[in-house]
Amino acid sequence: MLDFGKGKFHKYRLSKVDFAKYKDAVSPILTEKEEILSTFEAGRDGVVFTTKRLITVDNENHKKTDITSIPYSSIDVFSVENAGWMDRDAELDIFIKGIGEYTFEFDRDASMATICKYISIAKFD
Repeated sequence: MLDFGKGKFHKYRLSKVDFAKYKDAVSPILTEKEEILSTFEAGRDGVVFTTKRLITVDNENHKKTDITSIPYSSIDVFSVENAGWMDRDAELDIFIKGIGEYTFEFDRDASMATICKYISIAKFD
């Protein structure tokens, strides 16, 4: 499970990767009409944005994989800090009902506007 005490997903920045990389890991928990929209990776761990939720995939070792599902409906507020000309990253802070704040750091190539749309469309739809 995500270590919510740390408040940060990973020490490395998330980079966009092909959907296929995490499809096998998350497909068993997707609902009938749920689709994968975007996938990111940091080290050996990943974050998958679907039409209904954010899913983290933590490959603890070669034998165990931890999957945490955060439905967009449980996100009270989110905040984005875009990469400026001197920054090499962008951050997404989410505030999860009953849990608290959690930060995801993305590399400069991540489309934060698209990620915000994922959360907003599902949350307010």
